[in-house]
Amino acid sequence: MKTRNWILWTDCLGGLFVGLLVLLVHRLLSQLEGLPRLVVISMGIANLIYGSYSLFVTTRTRRPIVLIRVLAIANVIWLFVCVAILFLWFDTVTVFGMILILGEGIYVAALGLAEWRWQISLATQQSGLQG
Repeated sequence: MKTRNWILWTDCLGGLFVGLLVLLVHRLLSQLEGLPRLVVISMGIANLIYGSYSLFVTTRTRRPIVLIRVLAIANVIWLFVCVAILFLWFDTVTVFGMILILGEGIYVAALGLAEWRWQISLATQQSGLQG
């Protein structure tokens, strides 16, 4: 069976990296995206929380399938959150903001669909970490 652990590692490290990056440059992103700073900060925090949960799941020796399903569903829900943000701030969001936020939503939802598709193999494969 081909290992698909890279999906989980991409998901958790991406969430952590993006969350940290967004929080570090939230003032600049707020201006470039045309969104209130609180919205940008909230998105950064959401990414860190999700990335932390995903890291918890990814590094488990045994992964209950329900944990994989939660990851997958949360990723697809994030696409709807991104679309809602664009609708709520449609009057102020820039084209750059639209592309960035919609791109993030689509990318994350694609990860979620991959996790859902391969949930059984992801749940049964070892994390690759010894502990």
